[in-house]
Amino acid sequence: MINFIVRSNRNKMQRQTKHENEKILQSNKEWFKKIKVTYKVVSWLVIVGSIIMIGVTTVSILNHYKIYDLETKSNSTPMAEMDPSLLGLNNLTQAEKDFLTLYNQVMKTDGSIDATSTQAEQLNNYYNTISENIRSNYVEKYQSFLDKYTIDSTYKSYFDKNGDIKADVTPEKVMNFVNNSSKIINRINSTNKEDKFVKEYFTKLDDLQTDAYHLDQELGEFTKLVTKVNDTTYNMTPTIAESDINNFKTKLTKLKYKWLSIAPLTQFLTAFNKPIKDMILDRTKFEEYKKDLAEKETAYANWAQERETRRANYEYNKTLQDEKARQEEEKKNAEKDKDKKTNQSSDSKTIPDLTKYSYDDAMAWLKSNNVNYQIQYQNDTSPSDKLKITGMTSNTGYTLTTDTTISLIIGKDS
Repeated sequence: MINFIVRSNRNKMQRQTKHENEKILQSNKEWFKKIKVTYKVVSWLVIVGSIIMIGVTTVSILNHYKIYDLETKSNSTPMAEMDPSLLGLNNLTQAEKDFLTLYNQVMKTDGSIDATSTQAEQLNNYYNTISENIRSNYVEKYQSFLDKYTIDSTYKSYFDKNGDIKADVTPEKVMNFVNNSSKIINRINSTNKEDKFVKEYFTKLDDLQTDAYHLDQELGEFTKLVTKVNDTTYNMTPTIAESDINNFKTKLTKLKYKWLSIAPLTQFLTAFNKPIKDMILDRTKFEEYKKDLAEKETAYANWAQERETRRANYEYNKTLQDEKARQEEEKKNAEKDKDKKTNQSSDSKTIPDLTKYSYDDAMAWLKSNNVNYQIQYQNDTSPSDKLKITGMTSNTGYTLTTDTTISLIIGKDS
């Protein structure tokens, strides 16, 4: 009986243990099943994430090459030297995109420039809109545009729609422009000798400078030929012949450009066949004819300024000559005074040798020292002649007294 009970309890315990083991095994199977599902989900997520990353990287690389190609067309800048902010469109602000888009429109791949004043103003606005902390990345580009645009727009402003140089453009103005522009051209050429803008403006500036130089020379020579200053009246006196006028007009036709600033002068010379003296001295006729010509105010102002300059130069030179003459006269008077003092005693109370004095100086000395004197004219001499002292009775060096009387022999001063 006892054995049965023990056996029954043992079987019961075994059944319980088996049931618990089966329960644990079933729990483990559920856990492993969850792990397997989780693993599959994670694996798919990793695969999908990798595909997304590959796509993003591909798009980024394409953007890099797109920007690089855009920049290369602009100025052939190697990628290694490009600004960090230009390596991807996604990294640029709207202001940067606007600036780069317009910049590549007006700055051509060969270095030339094609920009209107409106585009130049717009590019300036885009540049100033870029944040200050990244604007330094675009300084070189904007300065390059500004240098070329300034030269190009200034050069074009000198010409009218017919290709003639405007009336307000003078040779001096052109020479200053060429000198300032040449510094910029040479700087650009030192870094890029294939720049089309540089090659184009080397020729344009050289032609303009050559024309301005020859025109300035011819005007200077013609002005010297036309007028000279009268020493007493300061009037402008003509010294020119008709052949000189024709020669001057022939030289002007050899200029490359037509300068409207000298058009009044050439038209005036062509229209009037009268002597050049009438052109210069008859101011009324000149003024009446000038009213019938277009854009002549500037030309006349330049002519008048040249005239005043020459007159001022003459007055200045004459003042120098007068001063020099005055100094020479003072020097002569000082030497004459020195000679007088040599012939006089230290106390001015001895008789000097008056034959060494001029007649007027001798008379002045006698009167200033209250000396009595007598005059004896030579046979052929009269008071109306130009006189000189040829002799005297008193010995020089004697002391003057109140009763001293000096007898003078007066002759003609040849």
